Amino acid sequence: MQQENSVQGLSMDNHPCVDNSANNKRIAKNTLLLYLRMLVMMLIGLLTTRYLLKALGVDNLGIYNVVGGVVGILSFFNSAMASASTRFISVALVSENIRERRKVFSTTFMMHLYIDIIILLLLETIGLWFVNTQLVIPSERLYAANVVYQFSVFSCFLSILAVPYSSALISHEKMGVFAYLAIFDVIFKLILTISVCFYNGDRLILYGELLLFSFLINYVLNLWYCIRTFEECQHLSLRINKECAKGITRYLGWSMYTNTAHISYLQGLNILLNLFFGPAANASRQIAGNVQEKLMSFVNNFQMAINPQIIKSYAAGLYKQVFELLYQSERITVYMMAVMMIPVWLTTDDILFIWLGQVPLYSDVFCRLILAMSFVNALANPFMKIIQADGRLKKNSLYTGTALFLILPISFVLLKKGFDAPIVYVVNLAVYFTAYLIRLKIVHDLVKYDVVDYLKHCIAKPLCVVSIPLVIGISIASFMTHSIINVIVFDVMLALLISFFIYTFGLEEREKAFVNKKVYAIINKIR
Repeated sequence: MQQENSVQGLSMDNHPCVDNSANNKRIAKNTLLLYLRMLVMMLIGLLTTRYLLKALGVDNLGIYNVVGGVVGILSFFNSAMASASTRFISVALVSENIRERRKVFSTTFMMHLYIDIIILLLLETIGLWFVNTQLVIPSERLYAANVVYQFSVFSCFLSILAVPYSSALISHEKMGVFAYLAIFDVIFKLILTISVCFYNGDRLILYGELLLFSFLINYVLNLWYCIRTFEECQHLSLRINKECAKGITRYLGWSMYTNTAHISYLQGLNILLNLFFGPAANASRQIAGNVQEKLMSFVNNFQMAINPQIIKSYAAGLYKQVFELLYQSERITVYMMAVMMIPVWLTTDDILFIWLGQVPLYSDVFCRLILAMSFVNALANPFMKIIQADGRLKKNSLYTGTALFLILPISFVLLKKGFDAPIVYVVNLAVYFTAYLIRLKIVHDLVKYDVVDYLKHCIAKPLCVVSIPLVIGISIASFMTHSIINVIVFDVMLALLISFFIYTFGLEEREKAFVNKKVYAIINKIR
């Protein structure tokens, strides 16, 4: 590795593109906007899930989950292209060349359109055959499953076409608009879900139809704002730039391998659970996934605000700033996950009962294992952004993608040997941790940094800070009476205790000063 690619010896002090103060303010502002989005989405999402379970019932919810999973298997192109779109649009923004930005955006959009058509053909042939011949669906619900499948196919079609525009929002760091569109979407979906509860016909079919309608509304709003605001979206060319497409395709090739592995095991496990344990296990998995989604939104929102800065800084050659952002992201990720995960982990059974009333089998175990997986994956995400910014994905895709591909066959063998359903998440957790270590090593090879220093300040210290509140929480939970009031008070007080330890022992002086400044500003506004 050449010296200029090493963090040591780099100086950004006189670089014309660097304004750390402005960048930090932008990250803080975008993070707050995304937290507003997250809080609203979390509260409404909890209500939506409760009404959805009430409206559909366990079996119909499981059918919807597994049928939608088939669509998800063939949408791995979409995940890969989303990553590519954000990366190349963000890099194009660094050059401030409007022709380059238009070329990149038009090329990514047309590539999305062509891939969308291919996916549509696959879903209407292989996917349709799989739903009708391979899945375990009660015969009396097969017609409804097919109708919902078609709604899911066209929802997938719209979501793929929306990716270039969503990527433009994120690359331009317009997190306020991104947040408002998401808030509108979840409120609209809640209204639709509640309306299903009052329907006397086939609620599963109605829910699929209304969900497709919400996808259409969200797509139109996203499209309207981007065309109105961003120059590169206003002059869409139907021609694909060969040079740009070549770079995206090279990036996409290895990215698609990883995303194929990710989607195949993610949705493949859904099908495995269906084959071995029926639709009820799919309902439990969806509930656990909803818990994961709500909690991970805290971390994802922060990382979403900081990721464009990582990509742009790397594209500009500012490696010292890249790793300042990486360290900041990793430490705050550990702290945020601790504040959220520890109380939920200790009271999972009670939370599920309060939330749902009727708790499907395995939901509690699935939730705890998925939370552990989420923690490891959250630590790996910033490293993945650096790899994506570099553009050389071969090593990461080859190693981590192959590891992810192994989840499904290993899980299948263990289930055939008689292991219970949670074993699939144990395998998943082990592979996630392996992938995290692989990415840590790959980034070290790309841009030299002190791994021991990283582990000390970003992992060991934060874990030590939260260990004492964890022990206190376990002690209290062991003899606590599990009433609704007690659970709420326990979770809130434990979260506050963890936050106190983080503020007192975990934050650096400049971070404490930043927190104090924001708190004082809020107090003064209230006065």
